[in-house]
Amino acid sequence: MQTLSATLLAAQKAMGDILYKLVLTKAGEDTITYGCDTTNRILDMKHWDDDWLQTVEVVIDDREGNVTSINLIGYQGVVSYGYHTTSDEYIGQAPLKVKAQDLRYIDGDEVCVLSLTGKGNQMEEDKASAINKKGTATSTSAKHLVDTAATFESGDLGKKVYNSTDNTWARVSAYVSGTDLVIEAVASQWVAVTAYIVGDKRKPTVENGSVYICSTAGTSGGSEPSWSTTDGATTSDGTVTWTCYNLIISGESYELHATEHLANSSDTMKTHINAIAGATMPCFSHCEVITVSWDVEDWLIDTYIPSDGFKVTPGQSRLEKIKEALAPTACDGRIESDGYLHIFMTYARAWQANFNYYVGEIVKPITGGDFIYTCTTTGVSGSVEPTWTLGADDTITDNSVVWTLQYDYKYGRESDDHNIYQKSTIRRIVSPNKVIVHSYPDMEESYWGSATEPDSYALLPKTVTQQMRLTSDTQAENIAKAMIDRLARNNATGQGRFPMNVGQEIYDYVLLAEED
Repeated sequence: MQTLSATLLAAQKAMGDILYKLVLTKAGEDTITYGCDTTNRILDMKHWDDDWLQTVEVVIDDREGNVTSINLIGYQGVVSYGYHTTSDEYIGQAPLKVKAQDLRYIDGDEVCVLSLTGKGNQMEEDKASAINKKGTATSTSAKHLVDTAATFESGDLGKKVYNSTDNTWARVSAYVSGTDLVIEAVASQWVAVTAYIVGDKRKPTVENGSVYICSTAGTSGGSEPSWSTTDGATTSDGTVTWTCYNLIISGESYELHATEHLANSSDTMKTHINAIAGATMPCFSHCEVITVSWDVEDWLIDTYIPSDGFKVTPGQSRLEKIKEALAPTACDGRIESDGYLHIFMTYARAWQANFNYYVGEIVKPITGGDFIYTCTTTGVSGSVEPTWTLGADDTITDNSVVWTLQYDYKYGRESDDHNIYQKSTIRRIVSPNKVIVHSYPDMEESYWGSATEPDSYALLPKTVTQQMRLTSDTQAENIAKAMIDRLARNNATGQGRFPMNVGQEIYDYVLLAEED
């Protein structure tokens, strides 16, 4: 939920004419604004906001040809909505990027159609590379990759090493230590009396820690030459000239490539999300850095360690892996107007007795209706479930915890409500309605936990099983509960149609009030 000023909130409830504008910016270029009252005014705008994905299509009047002359591809765009109060008052939405500019001639008028997408869409297009690790060699040693800042592992055996300084490849043939790997050239062996062209890469019949690139085309000699091992030196071979490239020398940059990126054995889901969004995970290092704001964390996001259960293979998207990291938790995310990825709890777990709760956590009553309550004072819950009241902003004391009934917006018929045109209530079975979480079969110690949505399970039982790296039965049960809560939350219970709310965002908690 975006915070609206009192004047903007009042104007919105009064249902005045909505204002809208698009502000475009690009480094080194002038800022451009199109709106409902600018010279090149917006004729039409469609805005789709769906979980992580945002798409906007804007039609701009271009009868004077002003827009045609500007290449707007790559501009950042911020759509703002608002109402007229004492002046035109706007509130901005999440930033977008112009992906397409379509100049059209329609019914005698020239228009420009801009297509923009959000950062979620861009993360969906960001695909993982094969890069598993990267760094800079800190010393020169024949047939060795030495990097004193590295964290090599025995699992690096067989990975390819790309020398991004010289554009050559090697393969890890032995693990020596966390800072030292033995490598061999990835190239065909030299062959006598063979025609070679410039750019051909060969290695000697006996590995010497170098690869040789043909710099003068010709035919190789009848016997193998004496290869120079000085980086950059040349070797004559019949009518061919070869240039020596040591596989890796001090100061040269390298990348370790693998068929998958394995998680560090001590990293939590929070650590993975920070690395993926922040582009510090090597396979996503080519992507834009997106800052993560941890607004409200649940009890799993920074405690569950998936170990090698979390893998990234080349071609998987950043968005796919972030959603996977969030899946066993009670958290979701959205890109907000500051351009950050905000992570917070989006669905409630059933209240528990004698439990530590922190400000921002949300719960649902075991008995007492479907409302969700937010912890507004940190503490430990009581041994008996409190009596849950149903008034907006009501506070409920629960031992040392204080709960508040909070929803972001209320739509209804009362004078202080946001207007509503129509609503419907939906009842449907949650499916699947039982989740079983247990350890992988190859783990020495096995753990098990489950959770059920009881009403749906009684009507039409559907069970799903998830194998994971686990450390206790309690952890397995907590993950199962988080998964079943997500399934229940995603099971729509109602829908409504109402005038545009310029402050509402995906995952806001709203109340569609009962009609009089």
